[in-house]
Amino acid sequence: MKYVLISFLVFCTLKLSAQIKKRDLGIYQGTLAAYQINNGKQLLDVEACTIQVTLSKEHLRLDIGTKSYKGLYLVKKTKRRDYRISFTTPNSQIEETFILRGKEKKMNRKGIFPQPDCTLIKP
Repeated sequence: MKYVLISFLVFCTLKLSAQIKKRDLGIYQGTLAAYQINNGKQLLDVEACTIQVTLSKEHLRLDIGTKSYKGLYLVKKTKRRDYRISFTTPNSQIEETFILRGKEKKMNRKGIFPQPDCTLIKP
């Protein structure tokens, strides 16, 4: 019984903690489309800006316009070279979600409302 429990825990740990392949690490760039924010009184226009995600083995760096966030990320492998990346921005509890398709060298960012989703490409 002890061996069954230990093997189950090892299996769960390996299954939940995937690693991104070295060739899929790097810089992904794209453009965040313009959008509007309703503050209750009026609609505010937000201009389009560049977005860049830098993936290293241990950290993720997110640059949106002039803002920059860096921290640890969690990876869940969905298929071969397809990953779901969760990144919590430091000093807030907002979780960013990225879907990395390594074979296509593309990353999709799920926008936090009211931001639109965007596609980033590895040059």
